[in-house]
Order: sequence, then structure tokens, then C-alpha cells
Amino acid sequence: REVGEEVEAFLTSIEGVKYIYNDYDTGKSEEHVVIDETRAKELGVDVLSVAETVRFAYEGGLATEILRGDEDIDVVVRLAPEFRRNVNDLMALTVRRNTGALVPMENVVSILPRRGPVQINRYNGKRCVTVRADVESDVITSFAVNNQVREKFGSTIGSDVFLSYSGEDEDRKKSMDSLMAAFWVALLLIYMILGTLFRSFIQPLVVLFTIPLGLIGVIYGLFIHGQPMSLMAMIGVVALSGVVVNDSLVFVDFINRLRSAGVPRLQAIIRSGRHRLRPILLTTATTVVGLMPLMFEVTGSAAFLTPMAISIVWGLLFATFLLLLFIPALYLIVDDVRWWLKKVFAS
Repeated sequence: REVGEEVEAFLTSIEGVKYIYNDYDTGKSEEHVVIDETRAKELGVDVLSVAETVRFAYEGGLATEILRGDEDIDVVVRLAPEFRRNVNDLMALTVRRNTGALVPMENVVSILPRRGPVQINRYNGKRCVTVRADVESDVITSFAVNNQVREKFGSTIGSDVFLSYSGEDEDRKKSMDSLMAAFWVALLLIYMILGTLFRSFIQPLVVLFTIPLGLIGVIYGLFIHGQPMSLMAMIGVVALSGVVVNDSLVFVDFINRLRSAGVPRLQAIIRSGRHRLRPILLTTATTVVGLMPLMFEVTGSAAFLTPMAISIVWGLLFATFLLLLFIPALYLIVDDVRWWLKKVFAS
């Protein structure tokens, strides 16, 4: 309860957080009958006897049944209403010892006033308090709020209080995990397709090298537009991976074709750069121009797609111009390494 109140107070101090709700309710006042176990053991009184005495006094106990016509009527015995209004009357009761003798209730129990919760909530089998809040998305994100709470409280307080972050933050983590799994599967499939096309294990890696080049543009683009690395931005990265591979594929495939026709390696790379430059730039330009309206969508129902458009546009721009520099150089390096390995193993 105390930790829940601390978290609630901390959320109140964060700008953009609203409608904070703590589900812990102190509830009504209760009188707790606490047994002095040491004293009860000395007098030969067990916990069950005390519990039954209290229950029979207030709720009543079945004494017998009487037959009235064809119906059995339960006879319940309990204290009269005037003796159930004061806890002092409870202390005047007697409880039975193991030997059958009676002992005053006040000799083995004490009554403590407390407040009991309206309901007991549990999470994974443990008692819990849930603090919820909404955020103003144009001021702060739930991800940023959760990070601030983590920095303030961590995940464990003392030895028996644990903090679990759920809600939108938990959904985001699950989505990111599944998205990353899909990304690696897609990357593997792209590699297998390129490997079949080039009949090589190494050249597909040259083509896939454009993906990290595109990630540079994604980071810069999100930073310039003031957008976080959200789920939609990551979906844009996955989509970007398939787009930038096309440009690199066109470049490398044209080099291989020229070399198959007998053109020397360096000459084939230069000619490929000249002949493939316009198709690569036109492909990039048409994609970028097509996504421009979505990238600058700040209001309206399509605004949530803006981070995805930013990832694709900026990633594609960086990857296109960087691949024209890095892919030829990387192609030469890989080809030199392959030639050197063949020479080593041949000798």
C-alpha cells in the first residue's frame, strides 16, 4: 500500500500524466481477533476452538434439527443482537480447553482495530496493488513514463515488494519481441533467395549490407522529426529492409552479368555504377515522393503511421547514396578475400 501511494505521488509530479488510479481501498474498520499462541498452548486451547467460538457467537452454529411437517428445520444458536454490538461482550465468552474445561476468551486473545481491504487483488498468486494512469500523447509517451518510474523505483523494493510494469508498456515489449523474431526470419528468407540467385554464400551478405546503412538514416530521421523509436518505426525498418535490398541487388547482379560476359572486374563495377545509377535513383525518388505526404502527417487518422514513413524515407535516402559508395568497395574486398582463400587452399 505504501509503495503504491509513493508510485501514485511520483506519477502526479510527471507532466502529461493524468487520471491516476490506485485500486487499493482501505475499506471498512474491522476488529481482528489475534490469538496469543504461546498462552493458548500453555492453557491447552487450539486455534480451531477459538475460531468456532467466535463464529458460533456471531454467525451462529447448527445445534439440532426439528421436523415440522415434511420439512427439516435447522436450529441455529447464537448470541442475542444486544450481545453482538460490543467487542467487550466477545471477551466475556469462554473457550473450551483440550481437557474440556472452559477458559475466558480474554486469557488467550486480544482484539485489534484495523481496516481491511474491500477486495484482495492478486497477480501471479501474490497480493498486489495496481496503479494505472493515462498519458497525453502530445506531451509524453507511456514508454517515457515507465522509464522514469523504473529509474525512481527499480523492480524490487526491500525483500518482499516487487514492481511489475504492464499495460501499454508490456504490450509494446511483446509486439517488439514478435516483430524482431519476424525480422530475423525475413532476413533469413532474403538471404536464402539471394543465395539461390547468386549461387554464393558470400555475395548475399554484400547485398544485405545495405540494411545497416539504411538504419543510419532511420536514426537520423527520427531524431530530426523528434519521434521516438516506436513500434511503428520498427515496422518501417522491417519494410525498409526489403526495399533497400532491391537497389543493392540490381547493382550486384549487373556486375555479375558483366563479369560473366568477360568484362574485367574493376571495369564491370564502373560500368555497373554508370548504367544502374539512374534506375536506382528513380526507384528511390518514386518511393520517397510517394511517402512524403504520410511522413508529414501530424494530425488526422493516419498520423500514427508517420514514424513508419519516416523510417522508410530517411532509411532509403541514406542507403541509396551510401550503397553507391560502399557496395562497390565491399564487392572488391569480398572478391579479393575469396581469391586469396582459393589461393591458400590450392597451395
